[in-house]
Parts: sequence; structure tokens; C-alpha cells
Amino acid sequence: MKRTFIALLLLSNVMLVSSMSLAGTPPPLRISAGGRNWLIAAQPGIVFSPYQGFIFHGQLTYGISDLIDINGRFGAGAQPYRLLVGGDVRFGIYRSSSIRFDLYAGGHAGGLGAGFDAGAMISGRAGIVGLMAGVDVDFVVENNANVVPVNLVLGLDFPVARNLYFNVTGEINLNQSITGISGGLIFTL
Repeated sequence: MKRTFIALLLLSNVMLVSSMSLAGTPPPLRISAGGRNWLIAAQPGIVFSPYQGFIFHGQLTYGISDLIDINGRFGAGAQPYRLLVGGDVRFGIYRSSSIRFDLYAGGHAGGLGAGFDAGAMISGRAGIVGLMAGVDVDFVVENNANVVPVNLVLGLDFPVARNLYFNVTGEINLNQSITGISGGLIFTL
């Protein structure tokens, strides 16, 4: 199991050569894997702008501690969207009983091209519904590209069963990115 995870992590960070298309890295999730737990997310969705079509985002996460997660991400879908793989590390900066503030940083290949990702998110709960808002920034460096796609990410989730959540996430284009919505299931193991 440990070797499989290491292989997946290395594979997710391989810098693949991709054709130029619009960025659309998978959005962050409110739910953290937590200490020594796994999280698996599957989120099909629709892109509205600047083109239209189906996309799919997935994520595999391992929680090193209650405040640090390692994420492997992938995405694929509508033309001109291309296969995207990447990974990041998420750090919990502040956590109280009602609110959490996280930062994350990593890299990806695909979308507008290979590059680095960074973002910040704040999350909390309103009854059984989890709420999240964040900013996702991509720094594209492939083929000497000088683009910085930025998304505003809004999401909510609610429990369906023990260790199973339904998640809806919207990405709003702030600069050279996509606008779309995705929803799916999050499993924590």
C-alpha cells in the first residue's frame, strides 16, 4: 500500500507536455483527510465558459497529520480541455471549532500548460452543511507561457452516510481560466 501511494504521488507530479488550452485545475475540497486517513473524491462537472462541455476531476489524498494533507489530482474532459495531473500539499494555518483556514501549493501538467498551483481557502459549517470559499492561482511556465489563471472557488458539502459526503463546487473565472460547476462524492477511509 505504501509503495502504491508513493508511485501514484510521483506519477501525479510528472511534468507532461500538453497542448495550449484553457486552465482548469481541479478545485480544492473543504474536507481534509486528517491524520493518517485517506480521502478519495470523484467530481464530474460542466464547464460553461469560455467553452462548454463535460469535465471530470478526481483526487486522492493522504493526511499526514490533522493539519497537513498530500493531494494527487487529475482531470479530463471537454475539448479543448486536456488531461491534467498534479499534486499539492495542503497546510492548515488556523483551525477553531467553527472555522478553518488552509493554504496549499503544488504543481500540475495539462490545462494551459505545466506550472505551479497555490491557493487559500476558508471553510466552516452551517448545521450539517459544510461551506468553503477560496482562491486558486495557477502559474503556467510551459513553453515560456506568461499566464496566471485565477479562480474564485465556492463549495458546499453535506454528509450522505458515515465517511461519505456529497460535494458541489463552483469555479468562477477571475483571470484567463474557466467557469464551471462540479459535484460528486468524497470518501474518507
